[in-house]
Amino acid sequence: MHAQILEWFTREGRSLPWREHYSPYSVWVSETMLCQTQVERVIPRYLLWMQRFPDVFVLARASLTELLQIWEGLGYYSRPRYMWETAKAVVTTFQGEFPRDYQTLRRFPGIGDYTACAILSIAYNLPYPAIDGNAKRVFARLLDLRIPIQTKEAYRYIFDAALSSIHQGEARFFNQAIMDLGALICTPRRPRCHACPVRDFCLAFQRNTQEFRPVREKRLLQDVEATIILFYHQGRVLI
Repeated sequence: MHAQILEWFTREGRSLPWREHYSPYSVWVSETMLCQTQVERVIPRYLLWMQRFPDVFVLARASLTELLQIWEGLGYYSRPRYMWETAKAVVTTFQGEFPRDYQTLRRFPGIGDYTACAILSIAYNLPYPAIDGNAKRVFARLLDLRIPIQTKEAYRYIFDAALSSIHQGEARFFNQAIMDLGALICTPRRPRCHACPVRDFCLAFQRNTQEFRPVREKRLLQDVEATIILFYHQGRVLI
């Protein structure tokens, strides 16, 4: 599977501006922007951001107002605030160099599990699975995972499968290939299985369950009992 997906990525992978340079800073900026925001909306803002704040030193010296102006339109405005705080911490404590350690990265404001793994794998090419929504969907189908995708158990299955699939020195391209596969081929609805480079390895495809994966947790409807008291006085009703 590893060879097939990398070969496909070489031919069909998306051309994105943050893939021109795999610096920790550019990976961090792009992945933070992409959180809860579509790629098409991110691209122009990313280019504008990198033009105004080309590295973490410039970002740390900027004012929060400047960051918010560039960020306008992307939503979730806690993100640029966290980035500003993180930039200052990276410059002050680590001389502008993003740490290569997962636990240290996780201590920075706004850097969660996914962003930390993305920095380590895409920027530093270290063997960390970057499990975003696309990756979850791809592996849920590859494994024909029958447990709800939101659960910790499902995440552990997916993380372990992704980790075992990463070959030494190829984490950067493997993680990006999985992301692109989910975005272009293994889509939420009507996946293009006929064009998938790893369909021979996909248990959901073999069992024809791909339209039912990933499994979503069902929300239980609860009956709610309520008592309403009405007061009627001189033509007026009070609830």
